[in-house]
Amino acid sequence: METLSALARDKYAAGWICALPVEMAASQALLDERHPILQQNPNDHNSYTLGRIGARNVAMTCLPGGGTGTVSAAIVAAEMASSFRNLQFVLLVGVGGGVPGVGRDIRLGDVVVSHPGPNHGGVVQFDFGKTMQDGRFVPTNMLDRPPRILLAAVSTVRSNHARGESVLSSYLQQIYDHHPLMNTRYAHPGVEKDVLYESRYDHPQREGTCSNCDSTRILSRTPRQSDAPVIHYGLIASGNQVMRHGITRDRLGDEMGMACFEMEAAGLMGQFPCLVIRGICDYADSHKNKLWQPYASAVAASYAKELLDIIPSSTDAHPHARTNTFGSESTEWGGKQQENKREDEGKKISSQASGVIATSLSELVASFQGCIRSVPELYILQNAPRPFRLTVEKLELERVLLLQWADRVHLLDDGDHSPFRDVETMRTIGVILDEIHNILNDDEASHEASGLVSLNKFEDPIQSHDSWSGSLDTNTDVAGDSEGGFAGVAKLQSDNRERQQIPLPTERIGLSQRRLEKFKENYHYYQKKLNPAGKMQSAHLLWRSSKWVLFDSAHYRARLNDLAQLVQRLDNIIPSDYLTKLRLAEEDINPNWPTDMIVLIQQTARSRSNAFVEVIDLELKRRCEKKILRRLSFQEMNMRKESITSPFVDTLGWALSTKSTPQRWDLLPHWFESGSGIYWLCGKAGSGKSTLMKLLSDHEATLKYLSTWTGGKPCATADFFIWKLGTKEQNSLYGLFRSILHQVLSLHPSLCQELLPRIWEQAYGHDEIDFALPGPEEILRLCKSIRDHSQVSRMCLFLDGLDEFSGNILEGIELIETLTSGSKIKAVVSSRPEHKLVAAFHKCPQLKLEDLSQPDISRYIQSKLKSPLYEYGRYDSDPASAKHLIREMVEKASGVFLWVVLACRSLLDGLAASDSPSELRKRIDELPEKLEDLFRDMLTRVDKRYLLQSARILKICKLYIAQHGIGVPTLGLAQLDWHDYDSSRLAETLKYGFSTIEKDANCNRIEGRLRSRCGGLLEVRRSHSLPQKFCFCGQVSFGGYHKCHETFAADSVIIFMHRSVYDFLDMEETWELDCLSLGAEHEFDAQAAVGCLSLHLAHCSANQNNSHSPSQCIEHVYDVWRRVLWANWKTGTQITHVVAALVDVLQMAQIASRWASDYPWGDFPPEKIILRLAVEAGMLDLIERFRDKNPSLDTLESCYPLLFHATNPVYSNYILSKEHSKTALCDVPLFDRVKPAHHVVRWLLSLGYCPNEEFTSENKQKTTPWKYWITRLESSRSLNLCQLGAQASVTIEYLNMAKVSLPMLDAVLNWQRRCVLYCTTSEESPMRLQFEEQLKTIRELLEKRRTWSFGNMLQLINDKRMQA
Repeated sequence: METLSALARDKYAAGWICALPVEMAASQALLDERHPILQQNPNDHNSYTLGRIGARNVAMTCLPGGGTGTVSAAIVAAEMASSFRNLQFVLLVGVGGGVPGVGRDIRLGDVVVSHPGPNHGGVVQFDFGKTMQDGRFVPTNMLDRPPRILLAAVSTVRSNHARGESVLSSYLQQIYDHHPLMNTRYAHPGVEKDVLYESRYDHPQREGTCSNCDSTRILSRTPRQSDAPVIHYGLIASGNQVMRHGITRDRLGDEMGMACFEMEAAGLMGQFPCLVIRGICDYADSHKNKLWQPYASAVAASYAKELLDIIPSSTDAHPHARTNTFGSESTEWGGKQQENKREDEGKKISSQASGVIATSLSELVASFQGCIRSVPELYILQNAPRPFRLTVEKLELERVLLLQWADRVHLLDDGDHSPFRDVETMRTIGVILDEIHNILNDDEASHEASGLVSLNKFEDPIQSHDSWSGSLDTNTDVAGDSEGGFAGVAKLQSDNRERQQIPLPTERIGLSQRRLEKFKENYHYYQKKLNPAGKMQSAHLLWRSSKWVLFDSAHYRARLNDLAQLVQRLDNIIPSDYLTKLRLAEEDINPNWPTDMIVLIQQTARSRSNAFVEVIDLELKRRCEKKILRRLSFQEMNMRKESITSPFVDTLGWALSTKSTPQRWDLLPHWFESGSGIYWLCGKAGSGKSTLMKLLSDHEATLKYLSTWTGGKPCATADFFIWKLGTKEQNSLYGLFRSILHQVLSLHPSLCQELLPRIWEQAYGHDEIDFALPGPEEILRLCKSIRDHSQVSRMCLFLDGLDEFSGNILEGIELIETLTSGSKIKAVVSSRPEHKLVAAFHKCPQLKLEDLSQPDISRYIQSKLKSPLYEYGRYDSDPASAKHLIREMVEKASGVFLWVVLACRSLLDGLAASDSPSELRKRIDELPEKLEDLFRDMLTRVDKRYLLQSARILKICKLYIAQHGIGVPTLGLAQLDWHDYDSSRLAETLKYGFSTIEKDANCNRIEGRLRSRCGGLLEVRRSHSLPQKFCFCGQVSFGGYHKCHETFAADSVIIFMHRSVYDFLDMEETWELDCLSLGAEHEFDAQAAVGCLSLHLAHCSANQNNSHSPSQCIEHVYDVWRRVLWANWKTGTQITHVVAALVDVLQMAQIASRWASDYPWGDFPPEKIILRLAVEAGMLDLIERFRDKNPSLDTLESCYPLLFHATNPVYSNYILSKEHSKTALCDVPLFDRVKPAHHVVRWLLSLGYCPNEEFTSENKQKTTPWKYWITRLESSRSLNLCQLGAQASVTIEYLNMAKVSLPMLDAVLNWQRRCVLYCTTSEESPMRLQFEEQLKTIRELLEKRRTWSFGNMLQLINDKRMQA
């Protein structure tokens, strides 16, 4: 082993600490070079062996004799730190006791390496913790994880070993070859000496060896194929007591998963970035001896050497190429001179540290305040890369850790100051604070040497690190090294400095802000208490800090590493438990901070503070869970349930009674208590199924019965009420699944990550982003996962209206059966007795509602009619007839509650008209028994003078509810009614608004007009879907109270009294009734009327002065345009007056700026956007009106040409694809929504629009409308004859007018040939014959154009020849 000349102390980058001489001997034997001993620091009592292993210079030391344990290790580490200031990390190398067990095949001679896990950093102090109520002792001091550089090296070693490329055995052989005297003692003792006894079998007392131990108590283990050591990675338990008890060893090993016991790591892990490497010399039981210690020491040292060989060195270990360890990331300013300067600074700091040191508490407080004040305010350039942000945040982290220390030790409090009563402790703290102050409070030259430039040297302000925004994953293009300084810094430092045009700094929101303000306040109070009569120093002067711009992150990180070591030493002098660190970290993390800032702090703290990392991880998980739950929910999820009225007084109580007769139905209470699977609640339309389901899902008795099923614990419930008339989410399998998944995850949010890993990965660590939800193909898989997961508690589902599914009901049945096929989830489902549902549920426990509701119906009739009968004298004069009338109604109702409600209305009308008993019975006899017939009868009773209005109202409501899935806005319909359902008049009126008289009149009259004109089929109901509480008449709501009129008019919708009414109106024969037939002379455009409803909502919401208006107004504008496209596609109607009024509404509301953030039209004026939408819809009348009014509308910089929009409906496509478009308007592909565009293309070409006008497409390529159309032809595949015919029509128009080149003609020809081939394979039809004629026309035009283009080309060549 070569011995070289002495090196400076700062050339040693790695520390190596052993606890025993036998460990130290093995470590020394593996040095590649040995260096002379340096002059001893008077404050350092360690004895060092210096040398080189691989590329790193290493300082080795051993704990003093008899000084094992965490305290002794901490002292040795602290003294090593004072002598070797540039150590990057320390290896703790030696022996330990193994913990064998299930999954841990640990043998003597193996190696255990500390490695962090999900809940620990790799080392736990097992004798430091708390005793719980049940007597269990729980360790709480989880120590910091090893630094990243060591963990990276460990990963490399593990991968090398996995490939069979371990060099550990060669290093063992090196010990034996270079030190023959160690051959015998440090050799492998032999496999036969590796004996593991049962944990309950203790070693006999007063026996020196195990020769007399009971061999029958030896555990049998599978022999290994070789005696080569196995490397284990995991948790190491450290403490101040020797572990030599097998039962305790196994218990702690099983509870915490530890693999090894030792006695020094807990004192070292908090002091230095450290890795613990232990060779297993015993099994931590009473049979332990020292036989295996030499070999285990040699194996551990060999592994440590293999690890050091892997770690890349930031300094050359050889004296011929010496550099500073922390200054390895070279930059453009300083070089060798800066390196030498840092060496001089280090000597200066060391000398100052031994100067004036605090010897009293007040001096200590003043010294600490000086350290906090000396922390510079760092700024970065606007385009600084990510390492600069991390460097500035690292400074913030060290400041907050200092402030946490002051709070933890009660530095400024009036309470207990026992930690400072020890003079030696006080002096040690003072020395560390003095060193911290010197690192932070250097002069300007030293700051510039470490990578800072004074803010005062800039004329313009620059960006504070607190104003960062955007994702950390975005790498900004910066001129310079992202790990070092900016290129051109030297130039910036010259006399002719460049002025940086950078935004003003924003208000600080740094990590230390809250705790710093608290410390300032407490320090002011402390000063005042210390010197009540003295003059207080100005707060501005007291806390004034220097401001610097960070230009070299690498150099400054070296200084921060020095600061971090000192802060850690300060923390270890008065140690705290891990729970306290967690509490302090929780106080410093603001849940309102943006996510990218939280992630930045987490990345900074990852190698510094496990407490911060854990707290931030919990915060990020909480945010991610909330984002996923928000994304799963939808606005209409509970709308149907909330719209269901509560049951009538004293009805449906039998469903939760245990006294009912069980012969007629399966008792629900018994099923709640002990049943499983599915309970089917079956009933006719209008029998009250939804009302009963709402009662069951919310009733306290239900939860009481279910708690018996769950063993006395509260039972979770979830519900979903399917609604055929609602949105797609309300009546689809996917909406049912989303609702159930949302409710399950709301109860168990921790399952989000496990059940939805793809979504979790997209959402974790990011602010609001739009991520895709689970697809339909994942539904069953997730249902099975929910059913089988151990954390999901017992749950009962209430699913109403299975017959209202809009999709395949069998898929819904499969989902429910999958969920309920286990033992933890069961469901109550309700539906009409449709054949597929009967086949699926006929064997399940069930009840048939119409067979059980007769007592309730009788009670309802008596309650509604008994008082009027008495009032009109019918009950007194003829009580038998009155009772017979009630009994007759009950029988005729056949269990349908809805029929009874309508029949009671008819009887009340008869009583009001003074009908005789015989006339009342006649009314009952005339009432149809079927609901459809009853609805028909109700319409025929409407006054004939109102029939026209009745038909229009029902048609509008049916169309609106079918397409929107929500009720019709009451006052929107009232405005239409005011203008006699003339949409053009209403659209015109929107330009000027409504008078106060009109608004008030509409607010007060609408409900009565609906009642008289629609026979009670429509109801006004308060809306739960409008998040905004404004009145359509302009009056403002204060806490739900409207100043001018009834609340229902301000926030209400019009709905059908029952879903069966919609089914009735959905039948074609219904509209053939005389009472609903409008006649040719009274036809009106229902689509235009519904479009005006959305237009009216846009107008109202645009005029509201609240935060919801912009987004609501845009949604209503989108809905108007979807209505226009729907009418154009479905009926060929062009409701141009609605579109024209839309422009006026947008201009009147002055919301053009609100469109600026909406892709794809940017900040274009509304009228120009509407013009392009009109071109996409083929509305020629509207286009002409726009052009006549303002000829400049068709030209707009950065807009696409009108010819482009004629064939590419990009704006309409965007509107139709918006997420809130959840209606039937989205059921048809966009290509079919817009009529064939050839007539628009022909019209635009005839007006002189150029097909070769150049513009920039969405992919930033220069093109023209004609070229873009050719591209579309080339890329089109799998089209039908109708679509191909539309393409052919447009192509013919272009070929008739456009100037085209030969390559473009070839592209059209190729498309034409493809189409001809398609025709030969399709069936003969009129459409095919028409398409073939179009293809012939295209062929003729191509030939004509080709001849013309070829002749032009020849003429051009001849012209050039003549010119030459």
